[in-house]
Amino acid sequence: MTYRYLTPNMTGGLASKDILTRVDLDKYQTFLKRCKNGIIKPYGSVYKRNGTLYIDALTTAGNVRLIAFKQSDVDYLLEFTDRHLTVRRLGNVISEVDSPFTSDDLPRLKVTQSANTMFICSGRLPIMEIRNNNGTFTIDKLKIPIPPFDELQDGVNFSISNSTGDATLTSDIDFFDASTEAWGLKILQRVATKIEDVSMGSNTLGPISIQQNSTLDIWGSWTGTVTVQIGRDSNWTNWNTYTVSGTYIWGRIGNITIPSQRLVITVTSGTVHLRLQTKSDGVPSYHDEVQGSYSGSSTKEFFVGDSLNVLTKGTWTGTIILQRRAKLSEDFIDYRKYYSTNDYNVNESFTEDGDGHYYRLVLDITSGTATVRLTNYGYTNEGIAYIKEVVDSKNAIVEIQKSFATDASTEGYYISLFSAANGYPKCADFFQDRFVLANIDSKPNGIWFSKNGDYTNFDEVIRDGTLTDDSAINTSVVARNDYNIKNIIAAKDLCVFTGDDERIVSDGSTVTPTSINIRRQSSWGSTDRHVPFVADNRILYIQSNNKFLRDFGYTYETDGYTGNELTLFVHDFIDADIKDYAYAKYPENLIYFVLESGKIICLTYLVNEKVFAWSEIETAGKIEQIETVTENGADTIYTTVVRDGHRYLEKMAFDTDSIKPSDYVMLDCSSIFTDTDGQGIVIPRLANKLVWVVTSGDMMNVKTQTADAEGNIVIEPPESGVYGKIIVGLPYEFVLELPAVHSTSKQGSSIGSRKSVTSVTMELRESYYGDVYSREGSRPNPIFSTIKDRLSALTSTLQIELFSGLVLVPLASDSNLDGGIIIKQDEPYPFKLLSIARDVDMS
Repeated sequence: MTYRYLTPNMTGGLASKDILTRVDLDKYQTFLKRCKNGIIKPYGSVYKRNGTLYIDALTTAGNVRLIAFKQSDVDYLLEFTDRHLTVRRLGNVISEVDSPFTSDDLPRLKVTQSANTMFICSGRLPIMEIRNNNGTFTIDKLKIPIPPFDELQDGVNFSISNSTGDATLTSDIDFFDASTEAWGLKILQRVATKIEDVSMGSNTLGPISIQQNSTLDIWGSWTGTVTVQIGRDSNWTNWNTYTVSGTYIWGRIGNITIPSQRLVITVTSGTVHLRLQTKSDGVPSYHDEVQGSYSGSSTKEFFVGDSLNVLTKGTWTGTIILQRRAKLSEDFIDYRKYYSTNDYNVNESFTEDGDGHYYRLVLDITSGTATVRLTNYGYTNEGIAYIKEVVDSKNAIVEIQKSFATDASTEGYYISLFSAANGYPKCADFFQDRFVLANIDSKPNGIWFSKNGDYTNFDEVIRDGTLTDDSAINTSVVARNDYNIKNIIAAKDLCVFTGDDERIVSDGSTVTPTSINIRRQSSWGSTDRHVPFVADNRILYIQSNNKFLRDFGYTYETDGYTGNELTLFVHDFIDADIKDYAYAKYPENLIYFVLESGKIICLTYLVNEKVFAWSEIETAGKIEQIETVTENGADTIYTTVVRDGHRYLEKMAFDTDSIKPSDYVMLDCSSIFTDTDGQGIVIPRLANKLVWVVTSGDMMNVKTQTADAEGNIVIEPPESGVYGKIIVGLPYEFVLELPAVHSTSKQGSSIGSRKSVTSVTMELRESYYGDVYSREGSRPNPIFSTIKDRLSALTSTLQIELFSGLVLVPLASDSNLDGGIIIKQDEPYPFKLLSIARDVDMS
């Protein structure tokens, strides 16, 4: 009995041996037994993968790490080696920068990016930031002026030169060294109660009656004005004003002949001395005089960090103004104003808001005398300083983040929780306008949220005994076994991955210190070697055995996060731990996983279409690292590959739609030469290697040769002109194997019956070359034959033209127990299989 067994698509992908015994599965007909160097397209076709283009030779010393620096148009590729960073754009080197990361750090690096700044966590070093300023890249420590702090310590007394701005911080013992630089330091200070008194009377001198003439003497060092007024009773007008700003004055003004005068004095600082005299009929002796001394009407400024009381006494008319400023570099602004007309006094207390302010009084008393007492109540001040530079073991230059009291004793201190002693964060991301950090050596289950909108401020602000909603958050997770936080990733919720389980923070609500909710969702556990990533709106992560891949996402059915193991059907093909991965979203949603063995397993992943199809990629070498960068609107794959002891950076060639073989790159570690006669081509990296040469010109030629010891490539000169393109590289083999035929009928299952595949019908697209085998080691059956004109891929000008359409390939009689077939293609041509049918004789 003969029947046609159709494989309409191959979206099942690779399947392990155990899975291929499950002929009852609906997906069985779409499974593959082998798919080496093939890519499964989202809708079921299988393409021979494209080759790779040689970009550069890299150092073979130590590790290498590729990281994409995302941009809106063309991404940059960051290439880390031991203490060095190379920045590339479109494969070309645009910058080289010294890096703080050693070779051993590179596998542990985890990054998150915001606009043109990338943040890198290593655990060994402080968080580093890489900034891109129009193509100029820099690496520096991320400055966290107010970090979370460790436990309270004592035994050290600190003094500080200033209360705000930059200052010198001095310790009474040896305290500072290189490890304390870039620390945050919180110091508790006991500030004693302080009282300031100031009095001021009326600022009017006189009046006196002038009989004939008068003189006015002014001296002192002061700032302000002296105004001479004329008139009587309540009817006075300004006659002349003398203004001085900080200058010592001795002046005598004579021959003033106004009948009645008085002086109005306004002194803002310093002291002025005045004497107004009259003379009688020109006689030198004084007839009448008034004199007085007036001091500035402002008190000295002082710092209030907790609470203040303003108390006035006396009978006075005028205005008392309480002014304040936050920093010494700012101007004073009016904060409180008190007015009186002889019968009012003030007794007001208030609590300081924020980090404290500087205060002073400005008095303007027109009559009477006012006495003002300011009481700055004692309190415990929390000063926070960022250590900029260590001068010596007892002195450091600091940038004050939260004001200090300059005349206070130390009650204790806190050092930054992020430090060489405690370790530095290993994970970072952004969530709900907060910078989120997790896992340091001394607290591997810790997680810290910055203040809302202030990404480097982890201050916990308490008002009225409660943490404010925008305050920083310091929390942790607890699991039964391995509670270390391996990774965090922000999606709809903040997902937290520990070695024991998977959790979410937020659950759809805004995170605050008093409402944070960390909920367990599943209990698989994950690795810390790889950061989870989002693909097709699901989070994918690698389990703690470094081999199994799971997805993680919200479902309405469970009202929580669930997921599946995506490697369940391919355990046989995962022959080593997963070393690296890259996700190419466009155009086919492919995820490449590099194994420690040096090969790649590739997943085609479309959730809605239920496509989870795996394939394998191998090359003549060991693939180490892989990364995706966007170039000209498409996701481009870069790899590092070790070939015969040399490490190369290579770029996977783009797929294309063309009937010309020379428009494709189907060789590895290849180089392309254009508009050349092909003479004098030397490629040292291909010395003594079997290479293929593809030439495009008068006639399409594909030839194999072994390059000599210097890497000379021998190319036949073109018949005329030059070759439009020459491609030289290493070959690789495409292998596709279909599993056993299985059918059921009234007579039962076909399992165990003899089967013989007599022919294969394939629908191809832009393909050439290849053989079909009934089993491994059997005689090859060519897919294309130049004998039959209908299947000829040669044009009249002897150019090779890729074929699209149905191909019927007869197979030599070779019965077996499964009816499987193998397709192989090892020449540098594309091969795109859309569907396949087997004509099977069964006995």
